[in-house]
Amino acid sequence: MRWALLLLGLASCAAGPPRVPAPSSDEGERRQQELDWLVSALEWRHPDLHSITPPARFEAEVAELCERLPSATPQAAFVGLLRIVALVGDSHTRLQDYGPVEERVTPLVYGAWPEGWWVVGVQPERADLFACRLIAIEGRPPEECARVLAPLVPHENEIVLRQGVARLLSLPQVLAEVGLAADPARVTLRLRDPGGLEREQVVESVAQADLQGWTAYAPPDWENPMYRSRMDALWWWTVLPDARTLYFQYNRCAQTLERPFVAQATEILERLDRGDLKRLVIDLRHNGGGDSRVLQPLLDGLSKRAPWRGGERLVVLIGNSTYSSAQLNAQMLRRELGARLVGEPSAQKPNSFGEVRSFRLPFSGLEVGCSTRRFRLVDGDPPTFDPDVHVPTTFDDVHCGRDPVLEWVLARPPG
Repeated sequence: MRWALLLLGLASCAAGPPRVPAPSSDEGERRQQELDWLVSALEWRHPDLHSITPPARFEAEVAELCERLPSATPQAAFVGLLRIVALVGDSHTRLQDYGPVEERVTPLVYGAWPEGWWVVGVQPERADLFACRLIAIEGRPPEECARVLAPLVPHENEIVLRQGVARLLSLPQVLAEVGLAADPARVTLRLRDPGGLEREQVVESVAQADLQGWTAYAPPDWENPMYRSRMDALWWWTVLPDARTLYFQYNRCAQTLERPFVAQATEILERLDRGDLKRLVIDLRHNGGGDSRVLQPLLDGLSKRAPWRGGERLVVLIGNSTYSSAQLNAQMLRRELGARLVGEPSAQKPNSFGEVRSFRLPFSGLEVGCSTRRFRLVDGDPPTFDPDVHVPTTFDDVHCGRDPVLEWVLARPPG
């Protein structure tokens, strides 16, 4: 009966957003109300909610969760919601608030590379684990853990899946809910340090309130390459005089009233106009998106300057963290200005969903992001947006301070 009523509600909500029901006094029933409302809200906002998961399977999964919600712990209920939202198969449509499973976390942050997962951030008390490779969790290899966690990760390709798994690996309450950890208070890891030594390590979880920020605590031999030196900046540029190259790192598709991007674009264009440089490199490898229109002043300026259109003179670097609006910018630079793209595939399919609108669940207050538009930018349905020249970057490259992508570009004479 519940689902017959919900389907009727979905049909009626086409004319407007779903109405929030009067909350039940019973917590279990209130969770069921919120799940029903979430499904209605996704159905109303998303351009094609069932393009990946057929309606019959989606409805069956929701019905199964609905039955479990009254007796579920808050953590189990949240993991159930993760699974439902991930069924959409759209990496932009996701739960953005992980509060119910972040009360306690492991003192480690993992980073994903094609060849595995490494510890890339630690709390002060676990500085000794920085840069260790994850070999196993409770005896299971990370690839097996990734298969177990995959149904909780909204993803449309393997790159996004690996990155989503990296986040969940740090959440012991999630690991316990899916059977990857027996006790969320402590997890046994097998790690391999940069010298190749393997060891088992019991890592106890810490309260979110006690975190001191995620600091690298790099060992003495760690040297960040230039492209990782200012990752927190919105954007910045410098001249590499020996290579007669202006290097511009664009880390966020964003600007502020105090720092409008048009001023940055003007600076760059004026520097190029001096005539002594032969190449412009635009680095989008850390850019996770935002507003694709922010970059337009630079694109407009370059389009009016024939020497900076195409060939070897305009090079764009992309990688596994290039996502959303940053990927759109990379496509625009190649299509409109003839830029050469170098690096690794981006983190999003070229044909996918986007233009996220966020909303909050009515009773728990959890924030949900939902795509509102479908983008079709290339023929076919490739799983990734690929560069013109593929140059991989390994964790060992990062550890040793190398940047093989920029090195490949600078080793070639500019046009």
